Amino acid sequence: MVRVAINGRWVELHSDPSWQQVILEAFGRGLPRQRFPLCIAHLHLPPAAIDWSAEPQKRTIYLREPEQWQALLVERIGQLLASPATPLSYASSYQVLKAAEPPNRYRTLLSPNSNQLSFSKLKVVGQLHNTYIIVEQPEEIWLIEQHIAHERVLYEQIEADWQVVELDKPVLLESLTEAQVQRLQDWGLAIAPFGVQVWAVRSVPALLRDRPDIAAALMELSQVADLTAAKVAVACRSAIRNGTPLTLVEMQTLVDEWHRCRQPHTCPHGRPICLQLQESSLARFFRRHWVVGKSHGI
Repeated sequence: MVRVAINGRWVELHSDPSWQQVILEAFGRGLPRQRFPLCIAHLHLPPAAIDWSAEPQKRTIYLREPEQWQALLVERIGQLLASPATPLSYASSYQVLKAAEPPNRYRTLLSPNSNQLSFSKLKVVGQLHNTYIIVEQPEEIWLIEQHIAHERVLYEQIEADWQVVELDKPVLLESLTEAQVQRLQDWGLAIAPFGVQVWAVRSVPALLRDRPDIAAALMELSQVADLTAAKVAVACRSAIRNGTPLTLVEMQTLVDEWHRCRQPHTCPHGRPICLQLQESSLARFFRRHWVVGKSHGI
């Protein structure tokens, strides 16, 4: 459900791209896979922002310069997604939305819990199965999957700064189609024929430069659909693998970097990164509210 209201009323807005498309793209890779947002956007606009002559019957609203309003909406959605205090797996703890229609207006509410977590409280205490980083909180325990947390960190880094570097020795790829060659060129890589059905790649994304599986990584890049997917593929292949032992310092550094991400809830593929175990739930499981001594006459 993706809806837009202007000045207290539901409306059908005309624009290209559509507002629904803009909203869905704004959520981008910040939602778990196969999950879609419930989003109600309420715009407060001056009358001059509306082109009243475009639709005589007023069934559809046309805005003047819709791009600027869409850009503001995308920015606001990004701010909401950027809150690291509550992973999406605990979205039920949000006051998500209350909507009603009293006589001349709509009322909407969207506000997360107020107990924001600070960096000083993100204390790493250990690693489980060389896969999960254990973080101690005052009232919770967090389990953070190290590979996808690092993938999120790397993805946001290369999304902000996609660097292609030259190689001392080119990587040779065989049996590429014209479409694959074109994709690598589109991603900014230098590639040229080097024989019969052989191509030499002389520049690569910076994160792949020193990888032993660079040829396989480049073949993967040649098959993705767009630059965003290419960045996801590079981040995934470059992230710390599960099963890798990490020191406390390495884990703390990774957790701090992850906590600073704009969208820390999921990896770029949509997998949840953090599982929260509340202290109150642990207390109930271990029956800590029982007064054991009384049952023994103490």
